[in-house]
Amino acid sequence: MKTPDRHIEPLSMRLLPSGRFGRVARVELTGENVPAVSLENAQHISAHIGQKKYQGLAMDWRACVMTHNVAELTEVAMAFGSHLPAGLRFAVIHRPDQLAHAIKMTRVLASSGFTARAFALEAEALKWLDQQDEAI
Repeated sequence: MKTPDRHIEPLSMRLLPSGRFGRVARVELTGENVPAVSLENAQHISAHIGQKKYQGLAMDWRACVMTHNVAELTEVAMAFGSHLPAGLRFAVIHRPDQLAHAIKMTRVLASSGFTARAFALEAEALKWLDQQDEAI
């Protein structure tokens, strides 16, 4: 008997301010994350971050399904890198099966001059971003 295909919701995104000083934005992604939508989101999120003058971004991927190959993820990371304000710190919160994607994203961002790290736990990511704020 054939198992029915699992229904995956389209990607949705919520921008939530966070951090002790209100200078860290949290983005929660849910549903299917496809490359074309990721490129659009990179521009939208980057514009919002720049407008609100956030100094850190926690991107939470745990509730989304990543469909990107390495080249597509590199393109998305480069889009973030070319649109985000200089000096922004970037944390990716991921599930274990997303670790390779998270590492690729943070390495590309780091090569573009951003401080970026991958985290399995949201609390650790936000703590790291808050500690970065204290260094300012």
